[in-house]
Amino acid sequence: MQTFLAGQHYAGRQQPAELVAKLRRAPQSRAGELECDARRAVVLSLVAALEPIVAAISQLERQIALAVRAHPDGEIFTSLFKHPDSVVTAAIMVAEIGDRRARCPNRDALCGDAGQAAVAIESGKRKVASFRWACNKRLREAFCTLADSTRHWHPWAADHYARSIAKGHNHQRAIRTLGRAWCRIVWRCWQDRVPYDPERHRGLQQHITVIIPSSAGPGVVDQAATTRMAAPLLVNNTKRRHSSTNRRVAAG
Repeated sequence: MQTFLAGQHYAGRQQPAELVAKLRRAPQSRAGELECDARRAVVLSLVAALEPIVAAISQLERQIALAVRAHPDGEIFTSLFKHPDSVVTAAIMVAEIGDRRARCPNRDALCGDAGQAAVAIESGKRKVASFRWACNKRLREAFCTLADSTRHWHPWAADHYARSIAKGHNHQRAIRTLGRAWCRIVWRCWQDRVPYDPERHRGLQQHITVIIPSSAGPGVVDQAATTRMAAPLLVNNTKRRHSSTNRRVAAG
């Protein structure tokens, strides 16, 4: 079970032993032999029909991965994800944002185009923030996917999401709030034509730096605790560097 969960990138909090125990506690089937044979035939027929579809999807994903990595801006968007092979959402961002920097002269323009920024509605003395319907729907979905995936492993994103939930926001609104924060980072990387670098992310560095208070003066940085906070990011950078090196070797 542990090997299966690792292969499927399971992000839940239950241990493999707990999941196995749930499976063993499941109700026992009381279907007859003929019914079991019929259900088995239906399942095998579905599997036979799905196998070529799954193979075609895998082939398309490989082609998408090659196209994204060959694009001049491809590494900017693939660097945002934990796994180097997570290219589908990165490909959507490349396709929908494009390479014309003048389309989004500032970060707020990208936030609005991606549907991550609310719309201010005013009527007399009344002013409320409303959900943005007029936007690029595919780009909004991509940024929501980025926000939802990073909140599980990125310390800054997890804290940003938790603060939104603590304010009483529901999951969807908290995801859009985090997505708006990611929009600003993506816009800066896109404008500068550089991949995302955790060491240059000031909000992240402030979040993971652990300072020991001192009455004699400024606090002292706890290097061990800071390193533990940055551990997921270090693993991500190592995977990305190895992936880039392997692609260069294969191309050479």
